[in-house]
Amino acid sequence: VPESIARLVERRIARMGPVARLVLATAAELGDVVAFEDLVDSGSAADDVLDAVDAAMAAGLVVERDGRYAFGHPLYRAALRRGLPPRDRASVHRRIAVMLSAGIEPTDHAAIDRAAARGVDVAAIAGHAASAVELGGREAAPLAVGFGIGAGVRQAYLFDFAGAVETLQRTLRLWQRLPAAERERHPISDAYVQLGQALRRRGDDTGAAAAFQAATDAARSDEELARAACAAAWLPYEHGRFAVALAILDAAAPRVGAPLARAQVESARGWLIGRDGHWREAAAIIASAVRTLDAGGPSVELMRALDRLAIAYRDSGAFDPATSIPILERAIRMAVELGRTGERATYEMHLGGAFRDLGRLDESVAALDRARGLCQLTGEQYIESVVEWMSAETEETRGDPAAAIAHRRRELEIFAGIGGNPRHEALAHAHIAYLARRLGDVALERFEADAARIGARHSGIEGLEARVEWALTTEDWFGPQPAAS
Repeated sequence: VPESIARLVERRIARMGPVARLVLATAAELGDVVAFEDLVDSGSAADDVLDAVDAAMAAGLVVERDGRYAFGHPLYRAALRRGLPPRDRASVHRRIAVMLSAGIEPTDHAAIDRAAARGVDVAAIAGHAASAVELGGREAAPLAVGFGIGAGVRQAYLFDFAGAVETLQRTLRLWQRLPAAERERHPISDAYVQLGQALRRRGDDTGAAAAFQAATDAARSDEELARAACAAAWLPYEHGRFAVALAILDAAAPRVGAPLARAQVESARGWLIGRDGHWREAAAIIASAVRTLDAGGPSVELMRALDRLAIAYRDSGAFDPATSIPILERAIRMAVELGRTGERATYEMHLGGAFRDLGRLDESVAALDRARGLCQLTGEQYIESVVEWMSAETEETRGDPAAAIAHRRRELEIFAGIGGNPRHEALAHAHIAYLARRLGDVALERFEADAARIGARHSGIEGLEARVEWALTTEDWFGPQPAAS
C-alpha cells in the first residue's frame, strides 16, 4: 500500500470510533464485496454495522453495490487491513473464523470434511483462525487446528499440493502449542500422513519421510499406525528398494492387532513380496487380506487390496489371466465412487497390462491412455513412469519396437525428475537394448546394454544383475524370468 493511500485512509477514518473501525476492518478481511448479514454474523451489532457503513460511505471508502457493500478501491481495503493494531486484528480474524465455521465443532473432523465437500471454504476458516493465533488470540487455536487439518486434506484431494503443504505445516505448528489434552482430540497422525503425501508429490522425499515418521510416532490406534506404515513404505518402494519397504511393514505388523488394520498391512506386504518375484506366496497373503477387508465393507483399503490381488492372480501362473479383469474393474469402480483419482490411475494402468497379456491390444492402449491422463492430472509421476513401461510392452506386442523405445525413453526422463529408481531404470535400458537388437541397431544395443549393466551393478539390489543379463540375452521379453526381480 503506497504511503499516500495509507495516510488518506487514516485521515478518513480518524473521526470514527473504535467500533466502526473494527467493523470496517472486519469487512476488509471478508473480501472486496461484503453483505450486511456477514458483518452482523461476525459479531457486530446491526446498528454498529449501519453506523460504520454510513460513515465509510460518507468518507468515500465504501460504495453500495447490488444490496452489498464494496470498497471504493482495492487499496482502501488493503490499507484498512494493515492499519489495525495486532490485538484488534487478532479479534477480527477470530470473529470471522467463528462466523464462517457456522457452529461446527473444530474436533468434529467428519463434520468439517462434509462441510468442505459441499463447498464451505474451510481453508478460509483455518487461515483466519491461524492468523488470530499468530497475532496473540490463543482462543482461536482449536479452530485453527481442526479446520487446518480439514483444509489441508481438501487441498491435497484437489491436487493443490503446495497449498496443502503450507496449510498442514502451519496447522501442525499450532497443534504443537495446544495443551496436551486438546492435542489428543485431533487425528494428528493422519495429518502427518497427508503432509507426507503432499511433500512426496512436490518432490521432497526427505520431508515426506520425516512426516511419515512423525505420523508413525503419533499414531494412537492400529488404524492410524497401519496408514502411517503403508505410506512410509511407499517411498522406498517408489525407488525400487523393496527390501527397505518390506522392513518398514514387518516392523509395524506385530504392533497392529485390529483385523481390518492388520489386513491393510498384510495387503501391502503381499504386494512387496509379489513384486520381488514371489507371486504365488503374495496371492495367498493378499487374498486373505481381501476376505477380511471385504467383510468390513467398501473402503479405500479394500480397493487397494483388490488391485493387488488382481495382479497377483495375473502373474502367479496359477490362474487364468482373464481372472484379473473383473477384479481390476471392481477396483476402478470403487476408485470412482470414493473419489480416489490418483489411485484410479494405478488400476487403469494395471488393467492395460492385463489386456496386453490377453492380446486385447486396443483395449490395452485405451486403458493406458486413461492412466497417463490421470497421472498428469494428479502429479503421480512414479505411476506415470510405469504407464510408459506398460505402453512400451504393448507397442512391442503390436510389432512397433521404435514406439516401444520412445515409451521407455519417456520412462527414464520421468525418473530423472523424481530421484530415480535403479531397478526400473536398469530394466528400461535392458529393454531398449533388446528392442535395438530386434531393429538391427548394434551401436544402440551396445550402448544401452552397458547402461543396464552399470545401473544394475551399482544398484545394490540383490538379483538385479542376473535379471538384466537375462533381459539382454533372451529372445522373448515376455518369457519366464529369474525369480528375484
